Amino acid sequence: MQVSVAVHNQSAHSCIFGAPGDFTIDADPSGPSVFAVHMDCPPGGCAPLAPGQMSTYPISWNQVANQGTGAGQAAASGRYHARAAFSGYPVSTSASFTIG
Repeated sequence: MQVSVAVHNQSAHSCIFGAPGDFTIDADPSGPSVFAVHMDCPPGGCAPLAPGQMSTYPISWNQVANQGTGAGQAAASGRYHARAAFSGYPVSTSASFTIG
């Protein structure tokens, strides 16, 4: 499964967004995390974002849990909730999906 977390500069000025973040997939909106990955700038640093420009963090998930009691096992069928959060910023979007 491929996921892209996008950061969008909505201001009228260029900026460098360098806040570290975490992407998690939870068993449902209030359940425990089954997958988590840390997002940060590449070793060379974060590129400036022009007004209106977006930067993306590509994430791959093979549907194997890396968190909780099921770590190392395939995620069970059911409803899941994905979210990204960056230090110092509110969670602005998240998405629900189902594994059949």
